[in-house]
Amino acid sequence: MSLFSRIPHIPTSDELADIVYSQLKKIRVNAPPGSKIRRSELSLLKTLYFRQFRYFFKELQSRLRKIVNSFPIIDALHPFHRELIDILIGLDRLHISLSRINNTLDVLQSIQKSVSRKLGICEKASEAKRIRNEALGRAGSCIKDLKEPLDDLIDIKIKLAQIPDFKLDAPTIAFAGPPNAGKSSFVSIVSTGKPEIASYPFTTKGLFCGHRYHDFIQVQFLDTPGLLDRPLDERNTIELKGIIALKHIADIIVFLFDPTPEASLPLERQVNLQKEIKKIFPETPIISYINKVDLI
Repeated sequence: MSLFSRIPHIPTSDELADIVYSQLKKIRVNAPPGSKIRRSELSLLKTLYFRQFRYFFKELQSRLRKIVNSFPIIDALHPFHRELIDILIGLDRLHISLSRINNTLDVLQSIQKSVSRKLGICEKASEAKRIRNEALGRAGSCIKDLKEPLDDLIDIKIKLAQIPDFKLDAPTIAFAGPPNAGKSSFVSIVSTGKPEIASYPFTTKGLFCGHRYHDFIQVQFLDTPGLLDRPLDERNTIELKGIIALKHIADIIVFLFDPTPEASLPLERQVNLQKEIKKIFPETPIISYINKVDLI
């Protein structure tokens, strides 16, 4: 299961308002069966409003806390995930959106305490109605103010779904080299099962991911089509950052050379590409492998 799959549906501010306000109309106060005691209008209103507010604030705060708590704690994430979130979304943007919801929770708590105190001491039915309407109005303004952060979190959730769910604790071998050098075939051969395509937001082709057990340790193999297969001067800034993020998971890089006349890149450009990759991954061992020698 993906790290970010537990993020629930995030409602818009209008949806949130419809949910909590619609339920208020269903809350009633009925006299106990067999009761002959006539309660005053003020007593009935107070009982009704206390019940309504107990539901209203509990439901609203519960839904907002569920949204906030469903997002991962950034500082606890693997560096690979942190870097991808920063590239795709911006860590500040996520922090600001969540902080605004937390601030709203504090305001709602304050409104709830205030209305409970005022209702408890009011002495007229008209005053109780005014207190109720005033509190619902203030709460409604809070919900309206959540439009921007909720819309932002809806967009963030969509972007988080693009982050691949790699086994970040598994030794990982990434394959690089020109297109059609045989990288995906190599991954298929060394993998014990059928490799899967893992989405990666910086390439439309996804990452070709396979696994193999070695002495009870699962080793992960990654082919990186569209990433480590062409000169870096052909990349935009976002693509370069996506490539750099791989440094957090690639323990070894195997660079496949294609020496055949049909190679997509001349051999000299393949050598230059390998040098560029070494600069990006200065601390990652890079193994050179000449493929297709039988076709020369």
